[in-house]
Amino acid sequence: MEEGLKRASAQHIRGLSAALRMTVQTAVLKAGEGVVIDKAAWPIDRWGGSWVGHHFDLHCTAQGKALIAWLTDEEVDNLFLNLKLARFNSKTIANLDKLKEHLADIRKKGYALNDEEHILGIRALAAPVFSHIGNVVASVSVRGSTTEIPYEHVESLAREIIRTTHFISRDFQNPATC
Repeated sequence: MEEGLKRASAQHIRGLSAALRMTVQTAVLKAGEGVVIDKAAWPIDRWGGSWVGHHFDLHCTAQGKALIAWLTDEEVDNLFLNLKLARFNSKTIANLDKLKEHLADIRKKGYALNDEEHILGIRALAAPVFSHIGNVVASVSVRGSTTEIPYEHVESLAREIIRTTHFISRDFQNPATC
């Protein structure tokens, strides 16, 4: 499935990266973590620390929250049953009930925002990629400094990411198009 997702997303994340002049990633959920499966790196990416194969937390990253927001509360409980929600700073959501409330808000908006929850000074947005039966199979994210992604640009940036994930969902559901 990962290879199909990479094929479906490759051209789209590269196009989004060029349009936004920012690094864009595709990730999947694997054993209680997110894993980056493809990356369109913008040449001026001061926020390294991510690569294809990189594992990341789900509760404090936009990409991770987009991967789990469409799970049921019971599935979220099971996912975090033996995992502690690590607190990286004062903005990190480290309480499962608060995380579930936050995930409900993500479902309403259609995208996830990491507002310095993992690293102070870094903001990220992500949206889900859906399978033909409506399950989240991946997420696509963009990240930058709070200066590069100011609050007033969050909504327009989110629309661009959601548009891209719609194309990836379409292409993943119809492998002949990728």
